Amino acid sequence: MALSAGDIQELLGDDARACLDDLETFESIESTNTYLLWRAAPEPGRFRAALADYQTQGRGRRGRRWIAPPGAAICLSLSGTFGRLPTNLPSLTLAMGVGAAATLRTLGVEDVRLKWPNDLVARDGKLGGILTEASARGSGCTVVVGLGVNVDVPAAMKNLPLDRWTSKITDLKECVGALPSSAQLAAGLLQCMIATFERFDRDGFGPFFESWQEYDWLRGRQVRVTSDDTELEGLVSGIDSDGALCLQTERGMHRVVTGSIETIGGPA
Repeated sequence: MALSAGDIQELLGDDARACLDDLETFESIESTNTYLLWRAAPEPGRFRAALADYQTQGRGRRGRRWIAPPGAAICLSLSGTFGRLPTNLPSLTLAMGVGAAATLRTLGVEDVRLKWPNDLVARDGKLGGILTEASARGSGCTVVVGLGVNVDVPAAMKNLPLDRWTSKITDLKECVGALPSSAQLAAGLLQCMIATFERFDRDGFGPFFESWQEYDWLRGRQVRVTSDDTELEGLVSGIDSDGALCLQTERGMHRVVTGSIETIGGPA
């Protein structure tokens, strides 16, 4: 999947193109997130983006690696700056998930869902993931959002042990009748990420809350949540208005704001 910055920019809408200071593409890079974190922070209202066919040191949440062979996935990162620190910055990851899921639906992935807090799911397998990293900047902060989506993963990799919630990997090739071009996919995802960042900056997580309910893959499932030295089991009843996971346990309702999820049952 050859990425061309010029082809991608031609497919962006005028608003997204106008606020993008830089768009760089790489055949191979250590990590698109790391690359943007080391670059100068864009001014509020401006953005930088980096895309790669392959990451040699791709990262996920909680120190996990993002593994995809060359050409099997699209790895996209966007850097933007909030002039003022948002009151609920962690929920930006959930908002980005909503934007990505909506974009993938327009590309033909009808059953795309979201697993709290940062995974894209299709056919009950991992289709992609989101990693959000922030650095302080005066009264505000610069955030780099990384989005990885499996496009055409070799069959031999699709059933490798992956995570405690799934051992299955899926990709766009399995989910759509005809794959979009690399430029169409990159432009669609980049445009939605910019729009999501801007709306979150204006309005916070509120506008994305209802849409998350529509995509929620964990709702109604029995799960085990591990966070530091704490372990909880219960039935997921959705998320609350600030993006915390709501878990009904034997001792009552718990709000989970961070942790690793292991599914121990299908939808109730």
